[in-house]
Amino acid sequence: MSFRGLFDLNSAPLGALAVPDADCLTLSLFEEQDLLMAPSVMESQQVRDQALPSVHSVSGGQQVLGSNSAPPAAATLQAESGGVTVPTTDTTADAVDVEDGVEVLSTPQEPFVSMSFNNSDVARDYYNSYARHTGFSIRIDTSRESKRAGEKTKYIYVCQKAGVNKKEKVADDGPITEKKIVRQRRRDYVDRMHCPARMIVRKIAPGQWDVVHFEKEHNHDRLRKFSLTKYLKSHRDIPAEENEFIKLLHVYCITTTRAYQIMAKLYGSIENCPYTEGDAKNLRVEYHAKYKGKDVKATLEYFEELKKEDPDFYYNYTLDEFDRVENLFWVDGAARKSYELYTDCLSFDTTYMINAYNMPCAPFIGIDINGITIQLGCGFLRNEKTEAFVWLFGEFKKVMGSKDPENIITD
Repeated sequence: MSFRGLFDLNSAPLGALAVPDADCLTLSLFEEQDLLMAPSVMESQQVRDQALPSVHSVSGGQQVLGSNSAPPAAATLQAESGGVTVPTTDTTADAVDVEDGVEVLSTPQEPFVSMSFNNSDVARDYYNSYARHTGFSIRIDTSRESKRAGEKTKYIYVCQKAGVNKKEKVADDGPITEKKIVRQRRRDYVDRMHCPARMIVRKIAPGQWDVVHFEKEHNHDRLRKFSLTKYLKSHRDIPAEENEFIKLLHVYCITTTRAYQIMAKLYGSIENCPYTEGDAKNLRVEYHAKYKGKDVKATLEYFEELKKEDPDFYYNYTLDEFDRVENLFWVDGAARKSYELYTDCLSFDTTYMINAYNMPCAPFIGIDINGITIQLGCGFLRNEKTEAFVWLFGEFKKVMGSKDPENIITD
């Protein structure tokens, strides 16, 4: 159950971000952003058909060609958006094809023996990026640990199709059961075929990992479309910055589908987005599982922080026989001071149980003679029994100086 946005009765919550209402949030709001949250996020533009100038150098020592020059085997064209390069139709077998409207980042340089990295994680990420742009997935085959230092000193990164699949168990002569007849398809099954492609890195010195062996060739077909590589196992990840941004969208009640549309818009299209909507949904499930059962504790801690800034802030709760929060009520100092102006009429009604715990939300709304409203407090109830309402109204009356409103409107 998330209380964020309900604690602040008349002002923004502590440390809250200025985020528009979820219903008003549209993709157009993100079109003019500078996209500072993730270096990998780039605004996609179509590669124009007009001829480019003759050969000239670009960043990283790469070259782009004009339409009148003969392209070499690994020729690439530079897209108009921020130095992004895509292969031409004359790409080699090592590069993926590019569909209409799809841009990819510049293909990393092919690994070579003596190439150095700061650590093994950087080496893996580099090889994985290279694999993505050449249409295959990778995994760690094995590693070696130094007996003296007690740390890893060698990693072997291989193609996902390296090695051989384990043989299936031979059926016994026991009774035939439905479990034996119905075979479930493994969604993560990979048909391994002794693919020789690999990269081996070894720790040479602290902060230095060198490539000691690199095998480029594969013995199988690879993906030719860049937009399909997101479905390969080693490429199904969400960058850390975008991970946090999607979580923020979830906090502000933006659906997973809508959040994915926003990220796809930032990338230019769904094809350009390096992960799937399913990955975004899995992230949300992971986020909810992480904080499940901890939100009430976080709420009470948040209330204590509010009391430090607002001495007149008040909250109280009751527990059931299992020490679980049964009823909860809170009100800030501004509402308590404003109650004198809103005693003419008080509107009270419980909302539909839409939160994770099916607890009705019960806000107290004050209405003055001019029809102006203000929230004078709020509560959560375990149920709508008489005892719960007696406790809630008792708390409200106590905190408001025992002064009753002249009229109460309810359904």
